[in-house]
Amino acid sequence: SSLVASTFFQTLCAQCVDKCESTMEGGGPLEWWIFYSLVFWSEFDPSEPFLVSYLVKAKDFTEEEVSQFFGIFAYAKLPCIAAVGLVPVWPRTVLCFGALCGLGCSLLTRFGMVAWTQEISQVLIEANFASRLVLSQVALQISKGSTDFQVASHQIKALLLASNAASSTLGELLRDKAGVPLETLVDIGVAGQCLTLLFSMLLWTFSRPGSEGEASPMALPSSGWCLSRHRATLIKAFWNLWLSLSMFTVVLWSIWAIAMNSVHDIIMTFWQNALRERTGSSSRDDNGYFLAVSYLLAACLSAATRKSAMCQMVDGDGASAKRRNRHLVIVLVSLSLF
Repeated sequence: SSLVASTFFQTLCAQCVDKCESTMEGGGPLEWWIFYSLVFWSEFDPSEPFLVSYLVKAKDFTEEEVSQFFGIFAYAKLPCIAAVGLVPVWPRTVLCFGALCGLGCSLLTRFGMVAWTQEISQVLIEANFASRLVLSQVALQISKGSTDFQVASHQIKALLLASNAASSTLGELLRDKAGVPLETLVDIGVAGQCLTLLFSMLLWTFSRPGSEGEASPMALPSSGWCLSRHRATLIKAFWNLWLSLSMFTVVLWSIWAIAMNSVHDIIMTFWQNALRERTGSSSRDDNGYFLAVSYLLAACLSAATRKSAMCQMVDGDGASAKRRNRHLVIVLVSLSLF
């Protein structure tokens, strides 16, 4: 349900590209640089591959308690996504709030010594993850057209994945080669969240009239204007979603995305616990290298497809775009099965 909600929410962000393209002003290089810096640092946490080991060894929690913490993370997903969906007119403010939640989670993970602090940290990190759903909406505000928006959407995913790859590699090297304690890795994650908060606040200063709930010059305030405006937007969003799902290819990609994301969420929530149960708590793990390679491959794939299919279709090169799309499907299916 939460993944359906997140897919629908991103449909809300993307639906107005064609309608707004003629009036898009676009952002300057500085705004793009701040935006992409925010994206990169938002998931830079060298301690993430070793979180279970840190909580068990440094905090003296049992593996059963840690598993319960992660259960709270899973249960918090839908409420957090729904909360983000209720405030789509303030995307940059949502990013600032999400950065605060991420920083709070890092601080509780580092200094919290009792179970309830770690439980709260799981709710905060889920709120942080949910806030990133509005990255597409902010990219839409900065983009100058649908092609620019598609490239930005792919680069957002590629940067998030590259950030995970870089932080996982750094964490593994610092722990194994330099003998850095896990507490220091968590401290680096705290610094990364501080940078995320800084960049989110800088990005907020670039807000345009109408982009953060402000009345734009074209708006006509009247009795019930806000309510009717949001009702019309919601109806149009459902209608556009229905039109999209009437296309067979969109249905196939949607089913695949929902299924793959569900499996990914389950694995990424509990895999470290499962690994310790299978191999024993005393065995050496290479979680950082595993995550780094996986995320790096996914980042390269996301970056390589940033101008695929849709842009070529717009340019009129439909046949070659379909061929490229088929090749992309073959690659993705092979990686998924692997």
